[in-house]
Amino acid sequence: WVGVTNPAQDENRAFLAMSRHFRKQGIPVPEIYAEDPQQLVYLLEDLGDQTLADWLTNLDPNVPKTTVRIREVYQEALEVLIQMQTKGTVGFDRSWCHAAPESNTALFQADLQYFRQRFWEAFVPNSPVTVTLSKELSTLAETVGRLPRTVFVSRDFQSRNLMWHHDQLYMIDYQSGGIGAPHYDLAALLHASKAGLNEALREQLRDDYQELGARHCLIDPKHFISELEQFVLLRRLRSLGTYGYLSAIKGKWYFLDSIPGTIRDVHRMLHERPALHQWAALRTLFEEWQNRDELQDRDWLQQQAQITISQNPKEKF
Repeated sequence: WVGVTNPAQDENRAFLAMSRHFRKQGIPVPEIYAEDPQQLVYLLEDLGDQTLADWLTNLDPNVPKTTVRIREVYQEALEVLIQMQTKGTVGFDRSWCHAAPESNTALFQADLQYFRQRFWEAFVPNSPVTVTLSKELSTLAETVGRLPRTVFVSRDFQSRNLMWHHDQLYMIDYQSGGIGAPHYDLAALLHASKAGLNEALREQLRDDYQELGARHCLIDPKHFISELEQFVLLRRLRSLGTYGYLSAIKGKWYFLDSIPGTIRDVHRMLHERPALHQWAALRTLFEEWQNRDELQDRDWLQQQAQITISQNPKEKF
């Protein structure tokens, strides 16, 4: 077992209630063994210290034999995701949520504000936020916010939050979840910086999920891919904000390493994906960022983060 202490009582209550619910529904999450009456300390099942991201670290997705194994493990992750979206949604009580109970337009607006504040304004302050760019970001949030909210969404279903224990995947870190569209967690899983997937594998797994999702009546197969790509764009923009926050505010400088690749990914998506061609101002912005050498330079990124901190010593930008 593992002992956990956390002064955030609401977060603890959410984690404990959701864990019991998911366990009851047969979803692989850690078992809760005991908790104190104030719910500030609890004991839970020890799932080891190897995440799916760790397991993927030394594997090359371009080696055929390895590709087969990676796809098999990710197919298991898709099965866990489908279980969470079907059995996990049945009987889910929104009162358990300590964060937003729904992934709606307002929450997506906050995601994109997070990108603007913690990455754009902190690292590239000389790229102005134009009226057109602001409108595109707002429209993106409205576009994904219009989709039906029908399933439980953990909001961070990715390789760092899947434990690899005794050759089985377990889900962790779902306490900030709520009800939303099924595309969100799939976008997180397949497009995280530590996903360990090449484009061919990513598309195969997307198609695997599309088949499963249609079978369980979770998605509209006709519009699924174009809808998913909007969520992928949203997630990748938000991830830039996350890397800015975790590096500059939390001092986890290794997250800076993910910034250049994410900029390249977003630049490529905006140019290659027909469903994203409507975002012309964003495409121009990432064209500029892609061609700026300093945004590919880790030392410069760290220096810029330190400048931002020094200019805002009391502000959690």
